[in-house]
Amino acid sequence: MSLTRTVAHNTFYQAAGRIVSIMMTLAVFFLVARYLGVEGYGQYTTVNAFLQFFGLVVDLGLYIYLTKSLGQPGIDERAIVGNVFTLRLVSAVVVIGLAPLLVVFFPYPSAVKVGVAVMSISFFFVTLTQVLTGVFQKRLMMWRFILGEVLGRALLLVATIIAIRANAGLLGVFWTVVLGSLATFGMTFLWSRGLVRFELRADLKVWKQIIQATWPIALSIAFNVIYFKADTIILSLFHSARDVGIYGAPYRVFEALISIPAMFAGLLTPILATVYATNHERFQRVLQRGFDTLLLAAVPLVVGAQFVATDLMAFVSPGFTASGAVLRVLVFGTAAIFLGYLFSNTVVVVNRQRTMMWAYLAVALSSVILYLFLIPKYSYFGAAGVTVAVESAVAIVSALVVVRTSNVRLSGRAFSRILLAAVAMALMMWSGRSLPWFVN
Repeated sequence: MSLTRTVAHNTFYQAAGRIVSIMMTLAVFFLVARYLGVEGYGQYTTVNAFLQFFGLVVDLGLYIYLTKSLGQPGIDERAIVGNVFTLRLVSAVVVIGLAPLLVVFFPYPSAVKVGVAVMSISFFFVTLTQVLTGVFQKRLMMWRFILGEVLGRALLLVATIIAIRANAGLLGVFWTVVLGSLATFGMTFLWSRGLVRFELRADLKVWKQIIQATWPIALSIAFNVIYFKADTIILSLFHSARDVGIYGAPYRVFEALISIPAMFAGLLTPILATVYATNHERFQRVLQRGFDTLLLAAVPLVVGAQFVATDLMAFVSPGFTASGAVLRVLVFGTAAIFLGYLFSNTVVVVNRQRTMMWAYLAVALSSVILYLFLIPKYSYFGAAGVTVAVESAVAIVSALVVVRTSNVRLSGRAFSRILLAAVAMALMMWSGRSLPWFVN
């Protein structure tokens, strides 16, 4: 089978599986949000936001490093996967283990602090699962990874329904998430070892080489964490759990949607790494097609959300109706992230992660200043506005770094056609705006 056909098949399976996974994720979101209510969901959101700081910091750039390394010819796969996985295991124990200790010093209710302790187990398994993605990408067998994710989500959905019917409360909801994460990791680990028979390895010389190569990525991720999650943490410190819930509900939709470009960009990364050093024209073609594909997904999404956002959030629960206006704003940040994932991954391919590190630092510092200034005054609208601004800035800067370094010229011809189609879509939706898009 040709490389193009293999990529096409993997993209299809990945897209289909991702759609199913997102549908189940949103189903869990609807159930949990309705069950917990606005305030309870605000506490649920605070726990997740707090832990995502630790979950993203523990990445250390290992996922991108492994994906790129496995795309290089002659690599000792067992050695590199074993060392990367072990390094991730150790860093996860240390970094995520700090979360339950540090949350004690925050002015949160006991439900949030206990939730952080329980959910840290889930984040531990999630971060181990993530680093193994590169094994499936290298073999162009992402369908296995997606299948594990879908089965884990299915278990989570069933467990959530059982927990709600048993009235297990917020703590019971947290334990269902742990169960789903454990199941997904178990399947991913077993299937990845079927492709590469790696074992735990602690070759300190190799670890030193990995850290020397990834520390700019690690710092970039740390800065990325600051601007990506500081909004919810700052909002939780200045405003009530109800405000966090109103912001957290559309943000959950936001996070579900951006998982699509993350997987798509991850699939392209080893291909881009391979052709960058050998075939400049093909590198440009692959990058252009990736850019056009993400535009095709992002533009209609932004347009459609302007018409259905309020009905969508009201469908979750009448208490979340105010979240519709927040979703209309956040969807612009979603579009920026769609493109940002592609160019941020390509920055690593063209070896300009150190350059991008300073851009992430500038964005992180600017975002914290803006969050601290706007969130106390404008609550969730201030948080949403800054989120859109910083995600757009990251996408633009990473695109400029890639274009200037690789000397590629990206065409905007597809954008004009996509935009024209989106305008037609908007006119159709505007003419039918009195129709009930969602029925309770």
